[in-house]
Order: sequence, then C-alpha cells, then structure tokens
Amino acid sequence: VLNNNKGNLGWTAASIGDLAGYSSPILIEFGGKRILVNLTAKNLIGVDADTGKLLWNVKHESYADENVMIPIHHGGYLFVSTLKAGSVKWQLVEESGRIGIKEIWRSEAMDNHHGDVALIEGYLYGTSTFYNRDQWVCLNWETGETEYITEGTGKSALTFADNKLYTVSTKGLVGLVKPSPEEFEVISTFQLPKGGVGPNWAHPVICDGKLYIRHGEFLYVYKVK
Repeated sequence: VLNNNKGNLGWTAASIGDLAGYSSPILIEFGGKRILVNLTAKNLIGVDADTGKLLWNVKHESYADENVMIPIHHGGYLFVSTLKAGSVKWQLVEESGRIGIKEIWRSEAMDNHHGDVALIEGYLYGTSTFYNRDQWVCLNWETGETEYITEGTGKSALTFADNKLYTVSTKGLVGLVKPSPEEFEVISTFQLPKGGVGPNWAHPVICDGKLYIRHGEFLYVYKVK
C-alpha cells in the first residue's frame, strides 16, 4: 500500500505463494476493521487494510486460473462466481477477535467468466460459461436456489443503472433488460458496428446519461438518459 499524497510505502503483505488473478479488490468494513478482499489466481483472500495482515485465505480454483469476477459484499456476506468453480457465498465471522469466513452455499448453475454479476433486490444475475453455456442465470441471494436459466442476450458483460441491466454480449449485441426473479425481460437490443478484433469483453460504462462501450481500439458512445 502506498500513501496517496506522498507515494511512500505504507505496508506490504506477506505472500501466500499464489499468482495474481484478473479480479480487482474491494474495500469493506467488518468487525471494526477495514478489509481488502480479492481473488488471486487460486484463492479468495482478506487482508487488514491498515496493517497488511492476512485475515483469511480460502481456496477458490477456477479453470485456467481465470478468477475474474470482482467479489460482491452485502450485509456481512461475500459472493464470487468463476469458471467451473461455480458460485459461492460466504459469511464473514468474528471469533475470539479473529475475522474469517465460512461457506453458506454453493451452486454450479452459474459460473461467470468475464462479465461480472449483479446483486439486485435479493437476486443475483449473470451469465454461465461451462455448466449452462452462454445462458443467463438468476440465483436467490439467500438460498442459492436457481430461479431460472435463459438465453437472454447471450454471454455478456453488464452494468446496472435506473433499475435496468445494460448488457454487451461477446458478439457485440447490446441489450436493455428489466431484471426480475420471475423473468429476464429483454426490452430492446441493437448490434454494435463492426470494428475491433476478437470477442467483446470490455464492461459497459454509464456516466452522465451516456453509455460507453469499448471494443479493441474502438469506443462507442450512446445517449441513454
């Protein structure tokens, strides 16, 4: 950790002997501590954000070490979903002054690759890769039960704004979706212009009433306000 103003070193954490994953860390608060939570190549770790002390290290091994999803934290629980490892929800626990996590449920219905997962009003929405190839899956946050599996807009990256999901599929199909545990309602779709190499993997971004979508060297901007 570096000082934001001066750039000097604050602390370094001891290595767990693992490589970095593709995931970005999140900062949460629990048990009076600020905690950095992140997926490495093969583990889910928690580090004291003020001291660098390792709080927990739990195995989470994905196909080809592709732990990509940014962890979700909500109400003292953590959730991740990655290739073939499936979806897992853990509870943060404090015992004798030590903070750790324990598994609550696990599901193979959704194994997310690159597009992330959205938690909306008690339900998780994301696409699967191996177990339900390129399908959209809705999971119950509390129980892990599968609400439905549907083709929807295909394997996609997502963002959430104004109570709608904005999705971009690997094939460049952009979708506007009204998510609910009863139905994955696709309101409208359009196809991105040709340009860029390979599948569309970049996440869509919404800012100031505009939808930004990047593919390779191309950037598309749409008014959505």
